[in-house]
Amino acid sequence: MEILDTLAMKNDSDPELAPLVRVARLRIAAHHTTVGAYDRAIAACREVALAEGATRLGAQALTQAGTALRLGKNYKEAREELTAARLILDSLPPQATRGTPYHTIHGELAATAVSAGFLEEALSQAREALRHARDCRPETPAQPFAPTEETRAHLTLANILLKLGRIDESAGEAKAAEDAIGPAARTDPQRLDWRQMLVEALMARGDCLWNTGDFQKALAIYEPARAGALELVKADPESIPYRMQAIFIGARSAEMRARRMEFSQCASDVREIIGLFDALKGRIPDAIYQRDHEALALDLVVVERFSKVPMEDPTLPDVANPDIARKIRTGRVLWLARMGRWDACRKHLAEETAVKERKPAEYLQLARACTLLASQDPEMVPQALEFLKKAVAGNPDLRISSISDPEFIPLRKLPDFQAIVQAKP
Repeated sequence: MEILDTLAMKNDSDPELAPLVRVARLRIAAHHTTVGAYDRAIAACREVALAEGATRLGAQALTQAGTALRLGKNYKEAREELTAARLILDSLPPQATRGTPYHTIHGELAATAVSAGFLEEALSQAREALRHARDCRPETPAQPFAPTEETRAHLTLANILLKLGRIDESAGEAKAAEDAIGPAARTDPQRLDWRQMLVEALMARGDCLWNTGDFQKALAIYEPARAGALELVKADPESIPYRMQAIFIGARSAEMRARRMEFSQCASDVREIIGLFDALKGRIPDAIYQRDHEALALDLVVVERFSKVPMEDPTLPDVANPDIARKIRTGRVLWLARMGRWDACRKHLAEETAVKERKPAEYLQLARACTLLASQDPEMVPQALEFLKKAVAGNPDLRISSISDPEFIPLRKLPDFQAIVQAKP
């Protein structure tokens, strides 16, 4: 990174140095995007795009700007930058765009459409990305050859189909991704990028099983994915993407352990996640670090309390922050429902229902709890739908995640549920 910083600081008015300087600036912008410094990334990419104009590197700069804008939830400008990148590539002669990553632009357009809630448009863009990725396959590939762009396109399709609730099709794309990258990743362990994509493919397969509610089979897929992610962190401890991937898989594994009432193992998983997360201090924005670290610490306290004190109605730790205290209380309602402690669940649900103002994620927790309670009392279904409606009204992103949420399997075929999750934001 120091070499890139030095190069990026040089004046790009020298025609011979300019390409190297601008590439270095884009590499640094990619790092800013990784750590969540989106404004800095966008500014750097736009500066390069303005200097380059209608060139292949200019299109790359606009594509990176689109990625940072998407992650910063500015979907309108993200689409504008990505569309401009595509128009630049279309304007260049064929020899100048040979091997050009059209698939990257279509993949980003797909991701932007997903984030904005336009899943069918996203599906169309993802299929275009796969088509272009296949077109980029060399006629005489090096050995071993890894079709990384095809793999990425399959993973994008798997994600979108899962959000659409088309779980079998999603599983097929996830398996296609594993089949595409697996042979090369297993043959050449030095290629950490290939191994990371294999981990992502396994995660995608596990996600499909997770969303059917089959946590045992999902865990069987997640465990090798988790082991692979931890090996990547060990191989490159400085890589933030590898570490974040390991944290995400660990969190999903911990949640599945908890769903199976394996609280001791869950607590062990959370401790491992905290250890991975500690290494990010000073490397990601302080506000994000403090927020997520505090949440993980509280998760550990709650999980350990459930594992060590098998009481019917566990008490919760005292928390000064009212927002966090409310989040923990709604979490208790859901966990009591998951554990089948119906009387205690109803008691605390009544208390939380009386709270007039709460965050969307808390409404979602209560909707899940009511869905589980409906297995004992079908009259809880309207309450579950009402909480879900409030959650989605406060955060439209929850509409998409709820489509494939395994907790809502009993509601999926209900017209009222479909009306909530299919409504346009």
